[in-house]
Amino acid sequence: WAVRCALEALKVLTNVALIDLGLVQQSLGSVSVQAEFSHVALQVLRTCGGAGARDGCSSSGGSGLGIGWGGVGEQPPANSSAGRALGRILDEMILLLGYLATPTTTEQGVSSVFAGWKNCALMVQALCDLDVS
Repeated sequence: WAVRCALEALKVLTNVALIDLGLVQQSLGSVSVQAEFSHVALQVLRTCGGAGARDGCSSSGGSGLGIGWGGVGEQPPANSSAGRALGRILDEMILLLGYLATPTTTEQGVSSVFAGWKNCALMVQALCDLDVS
């Protein structure tokens, strides 16, 4: 249930970004929200990215998401419904981060939502660590 809710929430955000990118960038880039959102985004990338992406999504690594599949470090099979659902969450998160990274033009010039985000460098590293095969 929690995985389905997370997936649907990300779909709503990506659909709103298609309609009004500035609204999503302003909302998720606000000081009161960006720290929490960047933490969640980083955890999704770390949980479902890197070596874990080859085998579904990892429940180990201190994700703190409360998603368990059995023993410590055990992963859902990539072809299981849980593995596919978490893979779709990762896909939606990457899409949303792409929308957020799109430069915007303001009266101060061109800027990016990620400029100044505490976890920006960590998110870029987690994106680079994703298995693209």
